[in-house]
Amino acid sequence: MKINFKISFLITLFAFSVLFPQNKKTTEIFVNQIGYFPEAVKISAVISDTDTFRIFSLSENKVVYKGKLSAKKYWAQSDENVRLANFSEVTKPGSYVLLVDGAKSFPFEISANLYDEISVATLKAYYYQRASVRLPAKYAGKWKRKTGLPDTSVIVHKSAASKIREAGTKISAPKGWFDAGDYNKYIVSSAVTTYTLILTYEFFPDYFETLRTNIPESENEIPDILDEILWNVRWMMKMQDPTDGGVYHKLTCADFQPYVMPDKVKARRFVVGKSTAAALDFSAVLSHFSATLKKYRPELAALSDSCLFMARRAWNWAIENPDAHFRNPPDIFTGEYSDNDLKDNFFWAGIELYFATGDKTYLKYLDELDVMVTDSLYWKHVANFGILTVLNGEKSLRTKISNIAEIKNKFAKSVEKIYGDNVKSPYRISLDVFKWGSNANLLNETMMLLAAYKFEGKKKYLDAAITNLDYVLGKNPLNICYVTGFGKISPLHIHHRISEADGVPEPIPGFVVGGPNPNNTDDLGKEKYPSLLPAKCYLDDVGSYSTNEVAINWNAPLVFSLFAVKNFTKETNITFYKK
Repeated sequence: MKINFKISFLITLFAFSVLFPQNKKTTEIFVNQIGYFPEAVKISAVISDTDTFRIFSLSENKVVYKGKLSAKKYWAQSDENVRLANFSEVTKPGSYVLLVDGAKSFPFEISANLYDEISVATLKAYYYQRASVRLPAKYAGKWKRKTGLPDTSVIVHKSAASKIREAGTKISAPKGWFDAGDYNKYIVSSAVTTYTLILTYEFFPDYFETLRTNIPESENEIPDILDEILWNVRWMMKMQDPTDGGVYHKLTCADFQPYVMPDKVKARRFVVGKSTAAALDFSAVLSHFSATLKKYRPELAALSDSCLFMARRAWNWAIENPDAHFRNPPDIFTGEYSDNDLKDNFFWAGIELYFATGDKTYLKYLDELDVMVTDSLYWKHVANFGILTVLNGEKSLRTKISNIAEIKNKFAKSVEKIYGDNVKSPYRISLDVFKWGSNANLLNETMMLLAAYKFEGKKKYLDAAITNLDYVLGKNPLNICYVTGFGKISPLHIHHRISEADGVPEPIPGFVVGGPNPNNTDDLGKEKYPSLLPAKCYLDDVGSYSTNEVAINWNAPLVFSLFAVKNFTKETNITFYKK
């Protein structure tokens, strides 16, 4: 049967190529290279002077749909006149290509199980980012590796010293995730990552009860996504100074290490600085996780209590040290994650402590909401994480917040702007400014749309979220799926020390790269980039950390978005919150 199927498929492709020869000169077609859900919106971007398109079924060997392209719309970010092909009426599962003026797209699937593999891979990417542990072939496959960077003898840097933990003291702070392409661990980026994964679980707890991702903890009674979160939370808990409740900003080598595997890194490791931002983000995440464990996992009650105790201590330290803004000491050269405006951090942490304790005294910073950045989600602008907690939180506590109407209105305006930008865009994406981590910026906006869909039940938000995801998965001017290991074309040379040094030709699958960014081309030099147009300024090169690096806080909104779209399009039983 396999031989007959292959012969039949080859005959189909041959006949297809004869009937529809490729015209590469005037027409380009960009599709979601993973595919489309049967009942969901289906849109492709096309560069063409032709007015019509066709959908050809590879499964049935015939054209099954004919449609009209939208009018041309110029996009300065890619210097293109873009047209859209909307084939949402095609719902039958199968394999297809889109045809325009003799050109054909990459093959794509229509399937109800479309994101099964890629969603798990993006979540399992965190397993591959684990510090302090060996990854055996049983779980890691060909990306297995030895134990490296155990972080059981970390030096307290003089910038982090206290009366009892003096400079030079050695402490143990194992576990956690490597932040990005480097081997360091940072509280602020780790916090927003952890929160996003917790929220993903909270949106679909029943689904995650049975999902297994083949990690060492898969045989226990705890959902794999919580086991992964626990790996990082247990590291975060080690980053609090028990003498005063302050939180170290980061655990790092003095400088970025060469492209070697973790077990080959011999540089000393330090905990560096204590910062108000780290203390507040730490407090926010541990408070939230405490409430999550209490609600969903009573068997982890002791850990829940510990998280809340430490969260309160971190909050108290931040109240006493409101202006401890982190800057790298002169002898430390790794990522800084500095932030001077912490109104939103106090806002977020206060909300989380309120929902964990019911104590309204933690809500003292709510009246500053109108001066906070709430356009999306970002490690430096965290107000919307607090807003998401309010809108997703227990109704009895939510209704006691005095300015709940303002919070709802702020969120609604942010989402409506994101939605409006998506509808106006020639590519049907909500992003029009390309900078560091542009793909993650788009995915954070996608997360906002999906949260709004849950809270409001408006299908337009789900449609906009799906067309945003389409861009990341191939419907973009470079015709690339920006997630490693997936799509017809995906990044091969990511800025990621493990993937570069492990001897495996393919990078670890499931990572989204930062994406086009015209602002930092000095990493390789402008002349190395094929285009300096904002939406095309990308290079699949290990040296292009400005466009081709990966990061835990970039992957988190991708994880959320994939699992949310997957579950929403399957009409999971969700009780929508109505205004």
